[in-house]
Amino acid sequence: MLLLQSSPNPVQDFFSGASGWTAASLLFAVLGVVFLRLIPAKDAQIESFWKTHLETINKLLASNDANNASIRQEYKQALQQVIDHCASESRGVAASFLQAIGSIKEMVGEIARMRHEESEHT
Repeated sequence: MLLLQSSPNPVQDFFSGASGWTAASLLFAVLGVVFLRLIPAKDAQIESFWKTHLETINKLLASNDANNASIRQEYKQALQQVIDHCASESRGVAASFLQAIGSIKEMVGEIARMRHEESEHT
């Protein structure tokens, strides 16, 4: 029994002596997968995302331009309605002023005629 315990085990020596090489090999395998497979795949994923993002932005800008054109047209129509309304109101106010001025002229003329008649009687 003592003989078996003291004799070196070739299987145990292989694994214990090669553990450094095994760990290094596993490290290089993991790093190889990361650098040769995962990082290029991530780059492709980022490039795909960027292309999709740019396409989406271009679509939004195109639809925004069309939307802005319709908004500008509606705004022009609304402004034209306001201008037309203000013009008709201005014409109405001007007509009212002219009518009031005509009435004032008539009153002034009548007052002047009444004074003239009074001065003739006195």
